[in-house]
Parts: sequence; C-alpha cells; structure tokens
Amino acid sequence: MKNIYIILIFFLSTSVAFSWTEISGNIRGLVTNHESGQIIRGATIKLIPFKGKKEETKSFSQDAGEFLFANVKPGLYNLECTAFGFKTTRIIGIQVREDRTKLAYFKLVRGSAAEVTEIYTYAALEAKQNEATATGSSTQESIKDAPATIYVITAEDIEDRGYMGINELLLDIPEIEIQNRSNSEDYNTISSRGIYGNEKILVLVDGIRYNSMVSTIYALLENYNIRYAERVEVILGPASALYGADAYMGVINIITKKGIKAKGAALTGSYGLYNTTSNAFQFGVGNEEISFAMSGGFYYSDGVNLNDHYRDEFRFYNNSYLTNGQVLNSPFDPRGSTRTLPIEPFNMSRFSYFIQGKFRYKRLSIGVFHNQEQHSSSVSTRAQYSPYLKESKFGSSLSGLNVEHKYIPKNSKKWSLNTLFNATFMFLPTNTRFLNTFSSYKDAYKAGTDMGARLTETFNYQFNKYHKFAAGITLQHSLTLPKSSDIPTRQAIFIPMRLTSSVERDIYYLGTNYTDVDGNSLKIYQDLYYIRRIILGAFAEYRVNIKDKLLMTLGLRFDQIIDISEFAADKHKKAYNSINPRLGLVYKPIDNLTFKLFYGEGFLQPPPQRKYDHFGAFYPITDNNGKYTHIQGGFWRVPNEDLLPEKVRTIELSTKYTKEDFSLSANAYANFIQNAIVFETDFDNPTFKGVPIRVAEQAVNSTELIHTYGATLRADYQFVFGREEQTKLKVHASYSYVDGAIHGLERLPFTANHTFKAGVLFKFHDFSLNNSIIYRSATFNTGYTDIDGNFAQYGNAPFAIWNLFAKYKILKKAKTKLNVFVKVNNVLNNKYYHTTGNSAISLGASPQDPIRFVGGLSISFGK
Repeated sequence: MKNIYIILIFFLSTSVAFSWTEISGNIRGLVTNHESGQIIRGATIKLIPFKGKKEETKSFSQDAGEFLFANVKPGLYNLECTAFGFKTTRIIGIQVREDRTKLAYFKLVRGSAAEVTEIYTYAALEAKQNEATATGSSTQESIKDAPATIYVITAEDIEDRGYMGINELLLDIPEIEIQNRSNSEDYNTISSRGIYGNEKILVLVDGIRYNSMVSTIYALLENYNIRYAERVEVILGPASALYGADAYMGVINIITKKGIKAKGAALTGSYGLYNTTSNAFQFGVGNEEISFAMSGGFYYSDGVNLNDHYRDEFRFYNNSYLTNGQVLNSPFDPRGSTRTLPIEPFNMSRFSYFIQGKFRYKRLSIGVFHNQEQHSSSVSTRAQYSPYLKESKFGSSLSGLNVEHKYIPKNSKKWSLNTLFNATFMFLPTNTRFLNTFSSYKDAYKAGTDMGARLTETFNYQFNKYHKFAAGITLQHSLTLPKSSDIPTRQAIFIPMRLTSSVERDIYYLGTNYTDVDGNSLKIYQDLYYIRRIILGAFAEYRVNIKDKLLMTLGLRFDQIIDISEFAADKHKKAYNSINPRLGLVYKPIDNLTFKLFYGEGFLQPPPQRKYDHFGAFYPITDNNGKYTHIQGGFWRVPNEDLLPEKVRTIELSTKYTKEDFSLSANAYANFIQNAIVFETDFDNPTFKGVPIRVAEQAVNSTELIHTYGATLRADYQFVFGREEQTKLKVHASYSYVDGAIHGLERLPFTANHTFKAGVLFKFHDFSLNNSIIYRSATFNTGYTDIDGNFAQYGNAPFAIWNLFAKYKILKKAKTKLNVFVKVNNVLNNKYYHTTGNSAISLGASPQDPIRFVGGLSISFGK
C-alpha cells in the first residue's frame, strides 16, 4: 500500500510541476498610420481571450510605435488597438504558442473609434470561421453560421498559390471539376456534385452579377482575373431562393479591395513557354469615405502544338492534312471521302482580358466592367473534320454598369434599404468563325447578343441580436438575339433593340446560295430568333439565433419569367413561374463543432442560346447534266423553343470541427433533378426548314428524374516553426465521391466518381513554395448515337497532375515590395485527357498540355 501511495504522489507532483512549467509566449508588434506609414505613439492595445472569460490585458505603443505582451499563456486571442482620431482595429484569432514570439502589425485608418475594422490576416483556422460572408445569405453572417457549403480563398491564398484567372482557383476547390478544351464554343465545362454547365453557376463581383442576364453560356477563364481580389467565396448548391433563376449549381463571389486596402498600385507580369504571358494590375486612391479602385488583367498564349505531343489522336491530320491538305468530308459518310484544303500550321492560340473599376462615396458605389475571351473554335474536335487554323475563333465579350446605394436612417440602426441597378451587354466578337465539316469547310461566322437591365430592392430589419428579417423585389428586362447559325460573311455587332431582317442583310444558310435548273433561287434565309425576357421576382428570408447554439434560416423566392418571341408573327408569350424555398439549420453543441442541415431548390430557365441553337450543312443536288435541282442537308442541330426550365432539389448534411490550426469537415448531399436538358439524335428521315437532312440533333427535356449523391471529406492543418514563427507549413487535402443515376446512361456526365485534391505550402522568411496535386478517376460525356443506332459514352482515363508555384521576395521596403516567381504546370509532364462534348466530330477525350512554365515579377507601391 505504501508503494501505491508513493506512485500516486509521484504522478500528482509531476503533473503539477508540468502545469507550473508551461512555457509562455510573447506578442510584439508595431502601430503605424496606414496612409503615411508614420509610427503612432500612445495607442492602447488590449489582449483579449478569443473565447471564455474576457479578461483584458493592456499595453501601449512606445516611442518607436512598438508594443509588447510578455509571458502570454498559449492559446487564441484577439488584439484590439485604439488611438485618438483613428478607427478601432481588431486583429482576430491570433495564436500564441509555447516559447514563441508572435508578430502583429496594426495599420490604423483615420476615423471614429466607434467604427471597428476586423483583421483576419493572422487568424488561426478556428478563428477564421468567424469571418463574415454575405454570399450565402441576404445579410452578413459568419462562415460557420452559413447554412450552405462555402469555400473562402483569401488574398494571401491567391498570392501564395499564384492564381491569376478564376479557372486556376476553381481547380483547387473541392467538389468542383473543370474539363478544359471540352467543346469548341464554351472551351471549358464546369461541374459540381453531378451537375454540369457553365450557365448554371452565377458569377458575382462584390455581390453584383457579372455574367449574362439570360444565362448565355461562355468560358470561365482569365476573363475573370482574380490576382488582386480581397477574397473569393464559392458557394456550392442551389441558391435560387436568394439570387433567382440562374443560381442553380452554385455561386462565385469575387470580393474586390476597397478604401484603404485598395490604395496604391500593384502589377504582375509573366512570360513562359508557348509565348504565354499572364498579367494583372490593381490601382486605388482615396480613403474609407471616398475612393476609386480598378483592377484587371491580360492573358495570351500561342498554345501547345498538340499534334506533336499526341500523335495517335492527330495521325490523320499529321499524315494527310499537313502533307497534302486532305480532310474527311463527313463523319456520316461511310466511304470516308476526302477533299483538299490549303495547308496552314497548327494553331490553338487564345487570349483573355478583364478590367473593372469602382467609385465609392460613403454608401454609394458606381462600378463598370468589361471582359473578353477568345479561343480556337476547333478545340475538342478531331482535326480531320476541323483543322486547327489561326482564323478559327470563338469567344464572348461582356460589359456592364452597376449603381448601388445603401440607406441607413440616422435615428435607427435596426433597418436598412439597399438599392442595386445593373445593366449588361454581351456579344459574340465579330471575328467568331468556324471552318469544319458542319460548314462544308466554308467560312462560317456567328452573331449573337444579349442586353438587359435589372433593379433589386432589399430591405433588412434586425429585431435584435437573435432575429433578422430580409425581403426584396427584382425587376429585369432583357433582349437577346441567340447565337445564329453559320453566316457566310462577317457581320457587325447586332443590337437586339431593333429587329434585323435576314433578307435585307442577305443572311442565308450556308450551302443554299444556288440557282436551280429553272432559274429559281434555292437560297434559304436564316431565322433570327429575337427574344424579349421579363422577370418579376420577390423574396423573403428570416433568420433566428437561439442561444448561439441553434441558428435557423427560412427563405422563399417567387419568380415569374416571361419570354416573348419577337421573331414569331404573333409575338407569342411563354410564361414560367418558379417558387424556390430554402431551409438551413446550424447546430453548435460546443464551440469547436458545428452541424448543418440545408435544403434548397434551384431553377434554371433554358438559355435562349440553348433553345434556338442551330447549325449544320446544306448542299445542292445536281441532275445528270450537272444542273442544280434542290437542296439537301447533312447533320443539323435544330432548335426547340418548347424547352422547359430545369429544376433541382438539394438536401445536404455537413459537419465541421476546428481547433486552433486544425480543421476537419465532411458533408453528404443528394440532388433530385427534373426536366434536365439532354440531346436526342434522329436518323429517321428528319427535315429542317422543309429540307430533308441526314441527321437531326435536338435539345429536349428528360422525362426521367435524375438523382445524384455524394460526400466530401476535407482536412486543413498548419504548422509553425521558429522562435518568431518564420517557418510555416500549410496542408489541405480533400476527397470527394459522386455518383447517381440518369436514365439511359451508365455514368454521370462530366463527373468523376473519385476526386482527390491536396495542397502543401511551405514558407520560410521571404520564400514560399506551393504544391497542388489533383487526382480524378475516369470521366465520361453525355454519350453519342452513331448512324447505325449504336450508343456509347466516351471520356478520359483517370489521371493525376502536379502543379507548382514558387515565390521569393527580393525587395521589401515600407511602401514597395518586389517578388520574383515561377509557375510550373504538369511538373511530371504526364499525358492526360479531359472529357469533351458529344458532337459527332468530338475527340471524346481531349489531350491536355504537357509541362509548361512561366516566370515573372510582381511589384506593389504604397501598400
């Protein structure tokens, strides 16, 4: 017994000793004026525990602006700095470690001390969950309180990972897949949770729409440059209850810098293999009351000569076209007949640019933006049917204006009224051109535009800390000329406010400009499908917080969409009503653990581009004397103006645990989709414009219910080394599983069953190295039926890709910083493929780039 007592006393004494000898840490820093850079003496700095008892410790900035908190117990803290004539600045979630010195810098902004600015730059992962977001709800709420899944990429993340375009950022977001060079018009196809289509994801900048108002499909590339964004928020799942008919698959919100954060200038330039250059700039002047900021970027690349790297896929092109100019006449010609074209070198160049500016005065902001993107119109196709020519281009151009004002009464902080007006104009560049089998190897130009204006009024009311209410109305008026069929001559930009006669402009279908044996014209003039779209919407949302343990969100939106066909003689109307509810429950049993249950519905009115999309080939038939008698057709994509809206219902359960610098999250979801748009192929003597054709393909609504389901597991952790934490290692990894059922298909289109993504960032003083790894299992397209009635889904094999970005700061002064960097994509030079569309001339699996790298400089002034 005596021995037992001795052992117990030993363990108790050692545990007490360990608790007494816990090594404390320190916090030291500097207080300066953000605008002038001058030190501030006598500022009061408070050290406040991040949670638990709010015992404050005070310090003051000394003659050199420095401050120190010594012997701080390890844990999470907030730092709050106040000084006469300056706004209060609060550094959230700074983590103190044993025997480490944490550095913290306050840059104060002139203003009232009652105004508080929160800084999350130093925050641990646990503290970052408290950062506010307004993308997932009608009012601001913290990330951990948002009912839907949200991924936030900060300005620091963007700089450390070397992102330039939105496409690069989305590659690393869990649950999102991108198929590059997947089709000739959209260039890339984005999918998430078993749903695919670029038109199904809403792009916002500062919460304002920066995409087509009629859901015109376009590429998401460097035409949205995010190099100098404050952060990017990506919401997954339907959000039609908040944003309306096109927030179907998710929302991307690019938050720009404003006020003091935008002040100064920055420039990034790079150059690399294949004459690739990617550049960005940011400029800002002003203060927190009045400011102007603008940013933008430009990208260009000659592109890789894929025929040199993937010789099997380009064997006919290399051996026949580049040798003697031969191409195949038609994929539906069993004889494999050929014709001869002029020989031109392989070309797959593309470019993008983006520019946006915003003026802010108090609660008023005025913004403008413009972007454009152009790529080869042969991408994703077999070169024997569509040679890769320099002149073959497709793209889009988007411009817009927005005015926003927030009214808050002086005598009440309980309510506010936000007014937002925005207008956009989108068009196909006039040099858009195809030359392929569908155009009978003749120049085929395209025309298409859409324009619209939208007014939204949002009323917010806060009853108290625990009850919030929001309601609003939306009015939208849009005009569009959906993408035309192939046009024989280059056209000026169409303005859809006035109807254009195809007869007056001599716009006819290719292959019909002939005269028959009797002297009659065989010309068939094109149908130009002008559409007027009117949207009337209303929404409401109520949020309640019950003892900071249970948060509930109830939302509902009603939209009426009216399409008026200006093309039809009777100008008939098609009206669609949509009611989209939204329910979110957030339960926090303990501070570090959160459970969420979300139900939402999405609604997508068919884009006019999808309803009226038509292209193909006509050709004349001759008699025995070689005289033209009539017109026939080969393959034709034909319009279908009876397409119905797509509907998705989503239920999702998720959980997240965060503790200091560790985070573990998981979610599971199910989607139920009605009226999904699919394509049917008809070989049974079809006709178009009364002319017999060989094959007709048409977009139709699926009559079967589609369901998809899946789950994602993600972990984040960061390590910090060194007495002054000069070495940092940040690791994140995620695994996603997706599956489902679509009638007639074995596999979900554009969706891999298994996806693994990981990133490792190493930082040592002024050097950083970021590694990104992506693995995807096999992916398949929507399938294709050949002339013999055989159906098959084509796609790409599993692949893994490793990308790298390294940066070194070679100059660091008070107002000037200069970095040198190098970016390497596909470090291991793997051959891999992405899935293409289901066209008769598609590759099925589109070859991707070999190893490529760029190097560059990044410089900033006055920041």
